[in-house]
Amino acid sequence: MNNDERPRKPDSVHVSRVASPSQPFSVLVVDDDPLVCETVEAVARDEGMNVSVLHGGKGLSADMLQDKQLIVLDLMMPGVDGVQVMDIVNQIKPHPPAILLISGVEGPAMESALRLGRSKGLTLDSLSKPFRAKALSVALRRQLAQRATSSPSAASSAAIPLVLSAQDMLTALAHGDIRVDLSPTVRLSTHSWHAMTAVCHWQHADLGTLELPGFRHTLIEPNVASRYFRALLPSAVHQYLTLARLSNAAARLSFPMPGALLGNEDTIEFLAETLAALGLDAGSLTLDIHHTDLGGNFDTELQAQARLQMRKVRLCVSDFDAGIADLEKLWSSAFKEVKVKASALALPHERASVTQQLRHLATEAQAHGVAVVATGVDTELIHGLIQGLGISFAQGLYLCPPMPAAELARKMQEANQSFDPQAIPGQVNRKVLFLEPNPFLQQIYGYHLRRHGFDLDLAADASEAHALTQTQNYELLIVDTAPPQGLNMAQSEAIHGLLASCTHLPTLALTDTFSHAQQAPAQSLRASSFMPRPIQLEQLLAEALRLVAQDTTIQSG
Repeated sequence: MNNDERPRKPDSVHVSRVASPSQPFSVLVVDDDPLVCETVEAVARDEGMNVSVLHGGKGLSADMLQDKQLIVLDLMMPGVDGVQVMDIVNQIKPHPPAILLISGVEGPAMESALRLGRSKGLTLDSLSKPFRAKALSVALRRQLAQRATSSPSAASSAAIPLVLSAQDMLTALAHGDIRVDLSPTVRLSTHSWHAMTAVCHWQHADLGTLELPGFRHTLIEPNVASRYFRALLPSAVHQYLTLARLSNAAARLSFPMPGALLGNEDTIEFLAETLAALGLDAGSLTLDIHHTDLGGNFDTELQAQARLQMRKVRLCVSDFDAGIADLEKLWSSAFKEVKVKASALALPHERASVTQQLRHLATEAQAHGVAVVATGVDTELIHGLIQGLGISFAQGLYLCPPMPAAELARKMQEANQSFDPQAIPGQVNRKVLFLEPNPFLQQIYGYHLRRHGFDLDLAADASEAHALTQTQNYELLIVDTAPPQGLNMAQSEAIHGLLASCTHLPTLALTDTFSHAQQAPAQSLRASSFMPRPIQLEQLLAEALRLVAQDTTIQSG
């Protein structure tokens, strides 16, 4: 989000599966989840690599890394997390091993970790959990390829492509591997539909389902971008018209247009002919141009912008960076809508600055007649936080996940064609507050709790948690009383005070490893249940469910 440069097409990387470097490729897996360790170890051994495993970051030293070429590293671990491990890796001079970060967290936390590592001169790649074995294999081969291509003995035959290329995109289009779903954008003041955004999913045989950010780089070449646009725009229009026929929903269609096509005269003619042939008024279409495709220059291809405006096609800048972009250039351009990510509001340590940026953007946009859409509204907390910022529209999983037109129409009918965030996506009903001072642990715990049916709010300290308990009705309070960075006396006393004031709630306290002597102080926390480190996610989920169910039984009794 903070990168102003245009996306660059990665070099095509190939590696022979016949030849190998003179010394075996040595991999160290560092993860606190035994199942992940076993999976990575098995896949890496199948690739002919030497593998060793460390369950968690505790006990890791620079000496253990001297003969390693790659560290497969979990970002979120109790005790010593991935960021702390990167500091240890950075001690290896002059050539520290490469790092493959694996995490169930995407977005700001992963981006911050990658930026931090690269600022130290480390070589990093990333892979999101849950991952397929084939996706892990591709990531491991990519690291092996980087070593092989620098070796004079590396073979160049029997090559296997390791990155998605423009040719991969053309093949996917020819095979029909990319589908289009619709994701509603909602007007916050009335809860009515404002637009249906076409969301393109690549069903990759090896890598699973990929969304546009994962393959945007394949669309840089104009001929590939044109094939993509010509194949998927008609599909999106058909989906939109199907929804309109089944639900009578009055909304615009928003479609992501590769920036390489903005000044392409043939594309503009194709657009006009397609809309006319399919019976869609051009005034009902918005074209989303990613901000990196503009490079901060919103006056790019002014003639093309003017021609689109003459046809009443609306232009939108997507993934707009409210913190660093030159707003004056935006206001004077033909772009009359901006989409800005609100997902960072879920991170307490970034909430204040992001809130200020979004409020400023919304105020300026309103003064210049530009609509602002908050994307990434995936939780009730984010939905609530954007309400008072002057933002008009929102899109995200909390409102409704992307789905085919027919399924979306059915969901709308089930909700009596009126907007209800609870009725359409089938939201969870176990409302939990989690006090976790460590931002990385916030991400990993939050990811798993939400996946297993909890409506989760996160707080970074006791005062924030206390404020949330005054305005929200929670069924469970989880408090980390022993985060990796530790707590000072004031923080510890504040947590004791919070638990003492929440005796009406079932509470789960995450504590440091118990000894007999430590048990008495832990019990003084007045929690309903205690869980010592190392925390097993399965146990955490089971205990949270038990406490919620127990409280429900007591209330009903």
